[in-house]
Amino acid sequence: MSSARLSPLALARSLPLLTLLAGSLAAGPAPTELTAQSFEASSLHLAGGEGAINSRRKVRLHFTLLPDHRLVGEEIGERYENNLFRDYSTQDESQWQQRYTGRYSYVGAQLRLDLELVDRRCSHRRTRNSQPPGEVLPCAPVSPRLRIDCDSERLVLTPRDAAPTAAPGSTQAAWRCHLAEAGELADSPLPWVFGKAEAGAPGVCIETTPRFHSSPPVYRLCPR
Repeated sequence: MSSARLSPLALARSLPLLTLLAGSLAAGPAPTELTAQSFEASSLHLAGGEGAINSRRKVRLHFTLLPDHRLVGEEIGERYENNLFRDYSTQDESQWQQRYTGRYSYVGAQLRLDLELVDRRCSHRRTRNSQPPGEVLPCAPVSPRLRIDCDSERLVLTPRDAAPTAAPGSTQAAWRCHLAEAGELADSPLPWVFGKAEAGAPGVCIETTPRFHSSPPVYRLCPR
């Protein structure tokens, strides 16, 4: 899905966002950058040796909050699932990229993001026994407008190279974001968790790794 060079159509789609960003950066205070990443992988073995389901998902979000309360943002993600059965297998793969504009505000202690979807590219394909070309399927829907509310909290980070069960490391101020109104986010996992700026330092990217059996997620700084 990715390419080193933007096509004329992709460039044209990006121009309104680039113009908005350039105009807001011409003068005034610096914008606030919010970055989040989610990564999960699982392997489920079926009873009686009937097969296994292996899946993984990786999503990265980035929003720029401009001084005039406008925002621009982007989400890039991929999801893969391999279903292994006795006599056959299926592979399901999705990739997507979507861009947002909108506005943000502070409602009490909450950060509110009012998002408008301005561009979306998505592919969804299923193959059988890993044999191309496979079947082209519709992508899960994303609402054209979304309202996201974010609560401020402090997270305990697990060191980057440590196992999920390792002793916790430092703490980090963060925004934990959820849907404030009904809406569709396709394969984007909630909550979104962004590192907040503190003590004069810029905000950081937090990677969320969900865990199973009601265990809390693991939070780490994103890999550089």
